[in-house]
Amino acid sequence: VEAAVAVPNVDKVERAVTPPVLDNDPVKKGYLKTFLEKDGKILRFSCYWDTRDKPHGDLQMFDLIYFLVDHTAEVREILKPNSGRHNFGGFLKRQKMPKNGSN
Repeated sequence: VEAAVAVPNVDKVERAVTPPVLDNDPVKKGYLKTFLEKDGKILRFSCYWDTRDKPHGDLQMFDLIYFLVDHTAEVREILKPNSGRHNFGGFLKRQKMPKNGSN
């Protein structure tokens, strides 16, 4: 016969309860509405970087993609077939862009 194990009374156990944080940020309040309206919508710009005036310079083509849903941007390099360049995934990963140069 096994010995009975005493189980603490659940009603008497005190738990630390943290009150919910009320977020009054107007930017975050409208995020769900913005997400539902703008999900999947992007702005795509064709760009180039011309360094042909330098030794071993080249004309490189890029796509700048701006995501409307969260105001992030990404830069992808467009490679020509047999260009000798390695496709490393992206020139600039998707991230928030600073509003000015000091950020």
